[in-house]
Amino acid sequence: FCACNPRVAQEFHLVIREAAQIGDFRELDLSRTAADAALKVCCWLNTLEKQMFTRPFEGDDHLKWPFFLENQRFSKFLEALHSSADAERCIWGEEYDRVMGDLAMLSSCGHVRRYEDIGLCVVAAPQPVHYYALFSATIGCDTLLSSWQEDFASSATSVSTHSCPSAPATVAAATAPATATTPPVSAATAKRCHEIEQKYTQFVNLQSRDTHPRLEMSPFIHTLDLLESRARGGVEEAE
Repeated sequence: FCACNPRVAQEFHLVIREAAQIGDFRELDLSRTAADAALKVCCWLNTLEKQMFTRPFEGDDHLKWPFFLENQRFSKFLEALHSSADAERCIWGEEYDRVMGDLAMLSSCGHVRRYEDIGLCVVAAPQPVHYYALFSATIGCDTLLSSWQEDFASSATSVSTHSCPSAPATVAAATAPATATTPPVSAATAKRCHEIEQKYTQFVNLQSRDTHPRLEMSPFIHTLDLLESRARGGVEEAE
């Protein structure tokens, strides 16, 4: 987009940079300039992508850029959002509201621990959290271990858009990136589910800070499975 639209890219470079920070690295920081507008951009892109195409990397990615570039669709949205903070809210509003609500929930009743020496952030919440809100706690870390109450694990949430002629009536709730998931691993957390996720920061040559290497997770998941079996009274012991 920036190569094809240098004038627009220069005019809105702060928003575009923040959108990349949120979209690629999942590092949302609303104290940063243009972060709120960038979150709206990400939610706008996500919603249209889900409405018009498959999920990312599922086969029709080559059709997406022409859609967003044609008729200056993305440029027009950036300009409209600059003029009015609620421009096209019928498209991005539902996901945006969920992110903001989950940020507030994490602030009031979530628990965050950071292990800087291994680049790990641990987040405990009472229920599953939208990944933009969840990963906002991981800035500076490369791996996230999250947990939530098991009662919420099977709850599927659907959201509806506001009335808008350019958006279908219903869209699926945003889902987190591919993860390695394990049920509760000890008696103390028998009512909780866990996910461990490695960020895109480990996949690129990040220049702004040092990163920790991306690890092969299979042995770790095997260990968690053994711990789960032991916690639930299984005969198999972790070696």
